[in-house]
Amino acid sequence: MTQKSVIPFPFLFLTGSVKIYILASVSQQVNQASIFYATDRSATHSNRPATYYGAERRPRNSPLEYGAYTLSDRGQLAGVHPNGSQDSFFNSIADHVRNSLSHDVLVFIHGFNTTFQEAASRMQQLVRDLKFTGTPILYSWPSFGGVADYAFDEDSAAWSAPHLRRFLQLLRKHSGAANINLIAHSMGNRVLGMALEDLEAEKKPLFNEVIMAAPDVDKELFEQMAQEWVGKATRITLYASSHDYVLSASKRFHADHDRAGESDEILVVKGVDSIDASNASSDRLGHGYLFHSSVLADVGKLLRTDDAPNKRALRQAKSEEGPYWILART
Repeated sequence: MTQKSVIPFPFLFLTGSVKIYILASVSQQVNQASIFYATDRSATHSNRPATYYGAERRPRNSPLEYGAYTLSDRGQLAGVHPNGSQDSFFNSIADHVRNSLSHDVLVFIHGFNTTFQEAASRMQQLVRDLKFTGTPILYSWPSFGGVADYAFDEDSAAWSAPHLRRFLQLLRKHSGAANINLIAHSMGNRVLGMALEDLEAEKKPLFNEVIMAAPDVDKELFEQMAQEWVGKATRITLYASSHDYVLSASKRFHADHDRAGESDEILVVKGVDSIDASNASSDRLGHGYLFHSSVLADVGKLLRTDDAPNKRALRQAKSEEGPYWILART
């Protein structure tokens, strides 16, 4: 695949590589340890699971492919199992929901600079660290997976939003889940935000918990879209940080337009619980705090209890726009 972007993004956001060498047969029976996925990445049909899906986009007449992936004991991709039939896939989802300890579904939408392999690993970590006992589903959009391809990823995020919207509609219709929870990280919040914006509201919420961590979304755009989200989820939670150097770089890249995931002046929007996670432990660039202990602990409690922020271990603060919450120092 040729390089799409010639505009270097002004930071280096590296993720670990995973070396995989075995691709299981696509007809192999998917077991209970598998994690389901939906993707609008085009398959490379590589014989290595780590590169089975690339950054090319699927054809317009068939934008989504479904399946499940398996992981080794070390959390590495051990097999990718595409499911050619939409009906068969959602029947498998419904069976898993019925047979799980929790009848809930958790959908994770990854961020910028993330390959399918890396997204799969992040999904597994969330399932493990959140002690999630329901049905996990990774939604993987065609991020290029390179730090110099920010502009390409921005276009891909916008391109993917209607496909995520369609997937969520099908999931609500066919999964039989008691609750559907959504977690997005970084640029994945653009995909989710646009998908939610275009979904038709109903008399009761469409989703349970919607969690937006470190959103690399224009602050004013986030506020505008949020007006369309109200009533579509039981609760919407925004995690932001003043130590997110990735979003600081994104702000410069976007002519100094503030990002929704920055908390120097935290965004407070009606219908959204805003949480300042600046005190949370994170990676060296301060962008991956979703995957660290204190934020995971709060997300876990939120998913288990649906408690409002004042019933969790958070301190209330006030801005001119209204109250927000501060995560304890870790």
